[in-house]
Amino acid sequence: MKNYKKLIIFSILLVLCIAIIAYLTDGYQENDNTSIMLFNGNIITVDSTTSKPEAVFIKGTRIYFTGTLQDARKLTDTSTITINLKGRTLIPGFNDNHTHTLAAGSFYSEAILWNKTCEEIAVIISQEAKTKKPGELISGNSWDYTTCPKPHKSLLDKAAPNNPVFLTQYSGHAAWVNSRMLEEMGIDKNTPDPKGGQIVRDEKGEPTGILRDTAMGTSEYGKFIKQILSPSLHKKLITKALILYKEAGITSVQDNTWEPFTVRLLK
Repeated sequence: MKNYKKLIIFSILLVLCIAIIAYLTDGYQENDNTSIMLFNGNIITVDSTTSKPEAVFIKGTRIYFTGTLQDARKLTDTSTITINLKGRTLIPGFNDNHTHTLAAGSFYSEAILWNKTCEEIAVIISQEAKTKKPGELISGNSWDYTTCPKPHKSLLDKAAPNNPVFLTQYSGHAAWVNSRMLEEMGIDKNTPDPKGGQIVRDEKGEPTGILRDTAMGTSEYGKFIKQILSPSLHKKLITKALILYKEAGITSVQDNTWEPFTVRLLK
């Protein structure tokens, strides 16, 4: 057992070292030399020590100059993109100092079930099943008891009979699954509740499809591992989150789920 634990630790350290070396040998390079000038708008700099600028000049990924339109024009050339704000407001990009970018991409790539009834959720899962291969996992999140008071595996069994279904409840402390998922998790009538968790059962002792806390198993952890070890899926989810950040005006973030595989993508 001790040797097995040592092997696991060694393997983890080896993977981390390989990822870090790969990152260091091909890290972030700032090569964008595009220049942009914005003018004729309500330009907010959040800097009370300077007067309100008439224009902003951006070079590459940096705000290079704010000031008069005349001075900004001196910095432009024939390749500069000029944008007339036409009186609209321009503000600095927001910074979010606590994000989980991979998880965000994953969250918004799943079926979001907030404020849906049990019946509406079943319809959504049925549509999801049409896009999946038999046996492929269907994931969703954010359903809650306020609008879906009586979730049961039978609804999901009918909606997706050929696919395991795992739907995380809004609090993150419960999951609604179908019979196929219960089977894959090795849960049946005779399975005892794990320490710190509950397999919700009906009056006959049969699992209803609701799993609480530790009874949810390692499905979420397994999903995370699959995401970071699949380069194409990993990149797809990170890109999804970055697009959402940009659409919300968030131009920089600090990610609090640091691991070198994601750092490698952000170059």
